Amino acid sequence: MKKTLLCMCVVLIAVMVFGLAGCTREAYTQEEMDKITHKGMEMMRAWLDENMPEAEIENCEALSLWSYDHAMYLTDYVRGNILHKGEKMSFTIHTVTGQVYFNHQQQEFADAVRTYLCEAAGIPFETEESDFSCAYMAPICAHDAEENAKFGCDYLDLGIPAEVQNIEAFVRDPGSRLQIDVMWTKPSPPEGTDFSAYSLALFRDLRQSCGLRIDHINMDNGSCYFTVENGTEAAFGEYGNWYEEEGLWFRGPVRVRRETLDQQTNEITEYQWAFDPEEDLTVEQTGTGWIFTISDHAWGYEFQVYTQEGSEYLRHDYLLMDADWDPESEKTGILMSWAKQEDGTYKLVHGESGQSKPLNEGRLEQFE
Repeated sequence: MKKTLLCMCVVLIAVMVFGLAGCTREAYTQEEMDKITHKGMEMMRAWLDENMPEAEIENCEALSLWSYDHAMYLTDYVRGNILHKGEKMSFTIHTVTGQVYFNHQQQEFADAVRTYLCEAAGIPFETEESDFSCAYMAPICAHDAEENAKFGCDYLDLGIPAEVQNIEAFVRDPGSRLQIDVMWTKPSPPEGTDFSAYSLALFRDLRQSCGLRIDHINMDNGSCYFTVENGTEAAFGEYGNWYEEEGLWFRGPVRVRRETLDQQTNEITEYQWAFDPEEDLTVEQTGTGWIFTISDHAWGYEFQVYTQEGSEYLRHDYLLMDADWDPESEKTGILMSWAKQEDGTYKLVHGESGQSKPLNEGRLEQFE
């Protein structure tokens, strides 16, 4: 499980699941919880008197987190809501340091982080993205260091520090803040962008130079792709056509580079592979479909099947079966159907879910 900005959601879901099952236990007393809650309320009142005298505290409670041992542990945080000039705002205060966090400017924060990342990494993008997310990595700071190690995440997403006035300047000054965790699943760089220059080292070094921890990124423009997973693995791939006949083609990666980060040494290991369709792919036409096999050398490579508008292939769905299927036996397999793509072409996808279904070795036969 990735230690990502979804930590708080994971914690809350776990609390609900295990709570309903009667499997959780509270590793604290109600008196201990009330004591932290009261302290946090008093500290927040003092902060509001000095900084937002018009605001009132509506409610607050000590923050507890679920751990791997199925117990709930208190943290040094208190969370709640305030009412300020008719607007309800969520807050979190650390009862040891007095640090206050608000989360009402998250969109402005995300926009500033995305722009900063694109400039630092040289990522061009054309449209506003709805699937970009980031989190200011507030420390968990549980009561006890041993308890702190039990949680399934290494930070909390509480918003940004309350004293921040200029969000863009705050984001661009990594020396004055904690790190920011980033997840970006579908950037839209212009068509033709070459991803081969992107590397795991580039995104690893952003942590030091820009205070950005790249947890996940996935770029794909149809001709190549680049991904980062967990900040420790990266892959670049270049697509090409493996097989073509009139109005139909198989398309998959023809060049792949994978990188892995050793978190102990901070060193990166790189592996590269190339796929040669003439050597590594065999396609046999059956009259109503195709049998395709991949050489042992290229096992693990996958491809997608495409056709064009007006093609005869669009008249049929297909069944994906084992390559050694006996034509005299009943047709059984995975139903595959055509789905129109943004560029006007059609891709063969899983017929029931509509999701992409990369192919490796098997047989496609018309399904009436």
